[in-house]
Amino acid sequence: MENRLSWWQQKALAIAPKFGAFLSLASSTYTIVDICQCPDRKGKVYHRLVLVMLTVNIISSALQFVGTWALPNESGMYLASGTKGTCTVQGTIYVFSILSKMIYFSMLPLFSYLAIRCDFDEIKLRRYEPWFHITALPWPIASAVIGGIKGFMNPSGPWCFVARNPPGCENNGNCNHGKMQGYILMNLGTVCTFFILANVMIVAAFILVRKKQKQNMSLIGKKKVVEGFRQNRATAVKRQAALYFGALYLTFGFSLISRIIQTIRKSIHFPTLIIGVILVSFDGCINVFVYDRTRLKNSKVSSKNEADSNHAPSTLVTEIRRNIRSSQNSIKEEGLGNRKPKQKQFSIFDGSATTRRPSSIWSEFILDDEDSDSENSSMRDPEKNSAHLRQEDAETSS
Repeated sequence: MENRLSWWQQKALAIAPKFGAFLSLASSTYTIVDICQCPDRKGKVYHRLVLVMLTVNIISSALQFVGTWALPNESGMYLASGTKGTCTVQGTIYVFSILSKMIYFSMLPLFSYLAIRCDFDEIKLRRYEPWFHITALPWPIASAVIGGIKGFMNPSGPWCFVARNPPGCENNGNCNHGKMQGYILMNLGTVCTFFILANVMIVAAFILVRKKQKQNMSLIGKKKVVEGFRQNRATAVKRQAALYFGALYLTFGFSLISRIIQTIRKSIHFPTLIIGVILVSFDGCINVFVYDRTRLKNSKVSSKNEADSNHAPSTLVTEIRRNIRSSQNSIKEEGLGNRKPKQKQFSIFDGSATTRRPSSIWSEFILDDEDSDSENSSMRDPEKNSAHLRQEDAETSS
């Protein structure tokens, strides 16, 4: 393979990422504004993680759109009109944004696992939030600054990135910078580590959901209903983690393969390079698609859970009678045209502003231990339940 790109290859690399980068920039900006305008979403760890990731994505999309315009004139690349300084700035910021965004992407399956393990307790999840940012921000910043200072940022395809200058200089020792083999391997090691983390966490999330399903099979009464709702939520989050996992491979897979081939063979492999460039330019659109799809999907799950909770049978005789009276009163109100509009259900992943109702499924999570114990004991002891029924009938007749 040759280290130099043909004129048509240069043209393809210069033009190909601009359309995807513009769409990613627009979609990420729109989603950030949408999140910031919703206080409920801003108050949740998941949405704040996505907010930071999309902010970093705006930076990378803007640099991708600039593309070869920042490359030095003497590089000979198509549309190159910059200087060595603009190339260094573009490469330094781009290294930070790509590394940081990939780390955030890899840790979203980890967040999904923690959300399931903590039963979606926002207070518990907030304890982990600083560690996500500590992992995803300081190291990419340090790596980018080191690369910029040492002169490792050079033309690499359609933009400036970590690359040897001139291409192939490592073979004759005439590079314009120091040895970067260790620097490249260190960053590739970081990327591979978080790819492995994403694989492990997605498997762990699936195992945890399966484990909870087996535990819930032995429950009875109201606890079974409540845990069923939580199980639906855990299943939705498991699918969410799988989508982010697939998006991670889709957007960064070919770029990683291309970089590994280039490092091993010390030459450019154009097919994987152009595919990786196009997919990376669309990563903002893919992020927004996964975020909106999972958010709206979880809202539908919450609405379904609410409907199930409103029609779930109770095991207590008093509750059954209370439900019958409520149903009769509801029918009368409907006949008089006084039926109140149904309020929107609150979803822990959809931060839309709502008002909690006593019939909300989340109010069912706050159980009185005495009530739960008495309920379960009545189910286990039919004779006691029958005696309780006869006593209530006697009180009613008297």
